[in-house]
Amino acid sequence: MPKQLLDYISPKVSHRKKDTILQGQSISTSQTIISAAGIFELGFFTPGNSTNYYVGIWYNKVSPRTALWVANREYSFKNLVFTLSTDGNLQISDGNFFYKMTNISSNINTSANLLDSGSLVLRNNDSNILWQSFDYPSHTFLPGMKIGYDRRAGKTWSLTSWTSTEDPSPGAFSLEIDPNGTSQCFILQGPTRKYLMKGSKGKGEDLLRFDFSNSSEDTKSELSEANSVGYGFSFAIYKGKSQKGYEVAMKRLSKRSGQGWEELKNEAMLIAKLQHKNLVKLLGCCIEQDEKILIYEYMPNKSDFFLFDPANHGVLY
Repeated sequence: MPKQLLDYISPKVSHRKKDTILQGQSISTSQTIISAAGIFELGFFTPGNSTNYYVGIWYNKVSPRTALWVANREYSFKNLVFTLSTDGNLQISDGNFFYKMTNISSNINTSANLLDSGSLVLRNNDSNILWQSFDYPSHTFLPGMKIGYDRRAGKTWSLTSWTSTEDPSPGAFSLEIDPNGTSQCFILQGPTRKYLMKGSKGKGEDLLRFDFSNSSEDTKSELSEANSVGYGFSFAIYKGKSQKGYEVAMKRLSKRSGQGWEELKNEAMLIAKLQHKNLVKLLGCCIEQDEKILIYEYMPNKSDFFLFDPANHGVLY
């Protein structure tokens, strides 16, 4: 696999210290908006050696920058402006061609806000959400996103790979939930199911529980800087050993993290359903003494890097 989208974000941006675009305002290729806590950034990037511009969202403080969501995957521009137009809709244009991201019919006052979850939301004056980017996932799964379907609303949420490292348009592979209600995930290549990821509604209850309060001091000492093998904005990864002696990787959420039990459970449920020889396995969890820890099998030679690296976590290639 080519280098994982790590060098593809053009650094040619200057920061505007605000998280909101008001009606009638625009940002150009030299500007960005940053979420309130500085976690995520929205701006423009050129993937790889491409000269085409795209609007994307990435982690603000993770280097090198990595696109997590792309607004105009199917429409590239040589020079573009991202605007919240006077009719209340988000659009991308290069002066000649306009790509309308939203279609709010009534002329109401709106604002676009980049949240600390990584979602771009369009709100009205009453702060009601009219549109959000999390309803249109691209290739990366973030906490708070959904993969599935809503038959009543006619909506489907899935992940789709890039066409190539220089072209973020929808590629050949996708991750979807079985619409027949079996709670199974499928990785598809075009219309063909390539991998089946079995799961059940009670899968999360089958996870091993790690008793932090009754664990030995040796076990607790493994959650120290000396055993750190990686970190993210809100978590750290430690190498340790299970009571049976085999190596494990422990993802420990920061107590200052805004990520709570629901997000932890969603991650555990998703990983528990992904059963494939090339994916690391979720072994258990700990939710005691304000601890939130997920325990994975440890893979040597940094093959666990892409699971735990904050710039690649959840990315489908």
